[in-house]
Amino acid sequence: FASKNWWLSASVGYDYSFLGDMNTGSKNMLNCVETINTLNGSNFTGSVQTGNDGFKTGIELGIHIDQLNSLSFSLENISSQTIGWAEMDNNGNVFDRITLQPALMNATVNYEHDLFKDGWGRTYFKIGGGYYHAVVGANGYNFLLNSPSNTATFTGDIFGGTLGMGQIVKIWDWLDLEFSAKVRIATFSQLTASGIT
Repeated sequence: FASKNWWLSASVGYDYSFLGDMNTGSKNMLNCVETINTLNGSNFTGSVQTGNDGFKTGIELGIHIDQLNSLSFSLENISSQTIGWAEMDNNGNVFDRITLQPALMNATVNYEHDLFKDGWGRTYFKIGGGYYHAVVGANGYNFLLNSPSNTATFTGDIFGGTLGMGQIVKIWDWLDLEFSAKVRIATFSQLTASGIT
């Protein structure tokens, strides 16, 4: 929704996150399991689930400073795909498994500059910075433990930034349609959990 001096927008879209340590760790764990099984002469099998796909939702409130420049405040939530690995016995029964469910929330302040502008819309460049909060839900299962099922929530916080471009197409006087793409820079060195249940 837009007026002459301000706008309020809601967004949905695809997100690609590297998730490097989680993907690499799952692959390495599977390789380790397969190596041990080979050395022991067992026929156990393993599987791994890795990837970078996610889904983003967000809202943004902005104000036009002048004809070409704007400031905005945005909130976003990103849910990424499940990552993990599992080990099965000869009958396909899982006896060892770890699954990770990553998510990211952020609050950012953005500066926006219009590159092109006319009656039907505008093309803009945007740069932003703010606070990022990561959450990874972990679920584990190992039949050798007294309590075979375990869960934990790992969290971390960092300041990061975004850089992007977009195109806004005017539908009605108060309604716009926006297409945009941006790069997010937010690298977490470590996530921690207060405990495991």
